Amino acid sequence: MNHSDRTRLRSDCAGVLWLMAASAMAGDWPAFRGPSGNGVAREDKAPVHWGPGTNVLWKTALPGPGNSSPIVSRGRVFLTCAEAAGKKRNLFCFDRRTGTKLWVRTVEVPTVEPTHRSTPYNASTPVADGSHVIVWHGSAGVFCYDFDGTKGWEKGLGAVRHDWGYASSPILHRGKVILNFGPGSRTFLAALDLKTGGLLWKRDEPGGLDATDKRMVGSWSTPIIIKVDGKDQILCSMPTRVIACDPETGSVLWTCAGLGDGKADLVYASPVVSGGIGVAFTGWGNGPTIGFKLGGAGDVLSIDALCAD
Repeated sequence: MNHSDRTRLRSDCAGVLWLMAASAMAGDWPAFRGPSGNGVAREDKAPVHWGPGTNVLWKTALPGPGNSSPIVSRGRVFLTCAEAAGKKRNLFCFDRRTGTKLWVRTVEVPTVEPTHRSTPYNASTPVADGSHVIVWHGSAGVFCYDFDGTKGWEKGLGAVRHDWGYASSPILHRGKVILNFGPGSRTFLAALDLKTGGLLWKRDEPGGLDATDKRMVGSWSTPIIIKVDGKDQILCSMPTRVIACDPETGSVLWTCAGLGDGKADLVYASPVVSGGIGVAFTGWGNGPTIGFKLGGAGDVLSIDALCAD
């Protein structure tokens, strides 16, 4: 799978975390693909060249590889990394200026779960708001810590098992933790209370993979928040369609079919949005890419919706 979005300040296959010197005093990067979930940084002074001996403020060894992206929030760097074939799943916290390890919190998983070599365990990026850091450890659940490493809560959402592992990252929105749970036989979009971890709503997505299904099915997409007619909506790419949901209730506001081809219904990337247009990508070979207007009702790719436009 292609995880090129995760190359910013990431842990590489050698298990080393790097921090670029010129970005040490830059703004926070508190979530997957940055503060707005679109991969755009507000700074304009990042170094053009960097490497083992150039423009590196500090580096530190990690106990294993990972595909999660480090995040930066209020002087802390957080990232996930697994050990023992995924049976130990870690959240690390480093000092942003010095690289000193401040703490690590480990959750143990009793069995070795399936994954793929291109998706190491702990491929999900944490998210922080300056006071809390949230991490999803797959079947082990969602965990919330304060910046001193004290656990506030944990919430189990069930087992997530897929031959290619899990990688979607949680996001925060108005006191809620939003998560695309999957892939596997159970796929759903969920919202947890940031303060307590309580389940606020869950929106099941049909068409998951079961033990008898030979198709390749799954979504590793991280949701994003968009505005449509001045109102916030959650946009997420699922195995066969894009869905837009109400952040308060989880109800589906509109959808856009066209992802997947019935043989390899796989979605890796988050959707991207600009100027009222969304673009969603699949994965695995020549899967479709779709563009669509934001907003509407029902399936905006349906014949009735197209005729109405």
